[in-house]
Amino acid sequence: MGFIFEEICKQWLFEMTKRNGLPFFVNHLGRWWGTNSATRSQEEIDIMATRKEEALFAECKWKNADIDIDVFKDLKRKSMMFSHHKKYLYIFSKNMFSGKLLRMEQENGEVKLFTLSEMLDALT
Repeated sequence: MGFIFEEICKQWLFEMTKRNGLPFFVNHLGRWWGTNSATRSQEEIDIMATRKEEALFAECKWKNADIDIDVFKDLKRKSMMFSHHKKYLYIFSKNMFSGKLLRMEQENGEVKLFTLSEMLDALT
């Protein structure tokens, strides 16, 4: 189900770009695989979209458990491999997020969090 959920998240991002609901217009996005030059290890980003000096990085989690801060930290670490001036971090979840991660979203806006039900609600 993880890959299917990623596809749902991609389609949702395309729909949100049509509605001007994203920080920049996205006309192409996809999975990114590559080598982290600092660690010389392979990295994967579920969804990445770029436009000039802006980039959107997203992680999609199809789990029954709440998504915790470690997912955010990992996504932020991966985004640091890129030199885009403005970066947007999105995390999508089947269910919920931990209280700590929800507070982080509210307090500093460094990450945007979406559950599947919130994604569906945004389309209506």
